[in-house]
Amino acid sequence: MGCRMQNGAKIGGSSLFNLKPKFDLRLTNNDTLQGLKSISKGNRLPSEHLSQLIYYATAENLTENNNFHNDLFDIWLNALPTEWRSILDAEKISWSYDMKKVAQKADVMQKYDEMQAAKRSSESTLILERLGRMENLLREMKEMLDSMNAEMKGSKAVKQQRGRSKSRRRRSSSRCGGSHFLCYYHDMWGKEARKCIPGCVYY
Repeated sequence: MGCRMQNGAKIGGSSLFNLKPKFDLRLTNNDTLQGLKSISKGNRLPSEHLSQLIYYATAENLTENNNFHNDLFDIWLNALPTEWRSILDAEKISWSYDMKKVAQKADVMQKYDEMQAAKRSSESTLILERLGRMENLLREMKEMLDSMNAEMKGSKAVKQQRGRSKSRRRRSSSRCGGSHFLCYYHDMWGKEARKCIPGCVYY
C-alpha cells in the first residue's frame, strides 16, 4: 500500500512520512519532547522540516502509541507562520488527512510568500532607483539655475558698471569741455551784441 491508515489519519507513502513505529509524545520524557520542539525550521521548506522531525522521533525510539501522528502534526504546525496554521489545521477536521500532502500545501504557501516578498523588494528597489534619478535630475537643474542666475547677475553688474562709466564721462565732459568764453562783442554788449565768433558761449 502507498500509505497506511493509523487512527483514521493517512501517512504519506514516502519512507520519510511512513511512521514506524507510532508514538505518543505525551508519554515520552520531557527531554525528548523538548528535543523535537527545539528543532528549528530555519529556511527549510515545511516538508523538509517535517522530515527532520520524523527522523528525530524515529531515532529516539519513542513509546508506541496511536496518538503520535496528531502530536507530531501539532509540533510541526506550531513551527509555521501563524497565518498559515488555521488553513492547515482545518485538514485535521476530516480525520483522514495525509500529512505529506498537508506539508506540500505548506510548501506552496511558503514559496508564494517568498515570491511576494521578492516582488515587494524588487518594487522597493525600483522606486528607490527612480527617486535617486529624480534627485540627480533636480540637483542638475538647480546647478543650471544657479549658473544662469550667476551669469545674469554678472551681466547686470557689467551693464551697471558701463552705465556708471558713461555717466561719469558725460559729467566730466560737461565740466571740462564746456566753454565759458565770451567773445569781444558779448563781453562789451552782453546779450545785446549783434555779432559773435566761434567759441563764445552765445555762438
